[in-house]
Amino acid sequence: MRLLKRLDIEVLSSILYIKALPRLLRSVTKEMLLMWDRGLHSYAMVSATLSKGCDYLGRIPSLVKFLNETQLEDGSYLSFINPPGK
Repeated sequence: MRLLKRLDIEVLSSILYIKALPRLLRSVTKEMLLMWDRGLHSYAMVSATLSKGCDYLGRIPSLVKFLNETQLEDGSYLSFINPPGK
C-alpha cells in the first residue's frame, strides 16, 4: 500500500481538515482504504472517494439512519447512500 504524503497528513491534523479533503483525495489510490470520522460524512465525500477507486469506511452521525441491506457476520451491515433529496 502506498503511504500518504506527509503534507496531506499534517493538513488533516489541523483545524481546517474539512477544507483539506481535496488534498487528501488526490493522494489516495485504488489499493487504499480511506477511513473518516462522522464529521466528514457526506454523499459528496463518498462519491469523490469512489471516483478514485478507493474503498472507504466511515462513521456516520447518530441522527443518520441507514437501512440494513446486507447483514455481516460481525453484526455490522452494508447500506446504500443516496444523493441529497433522494
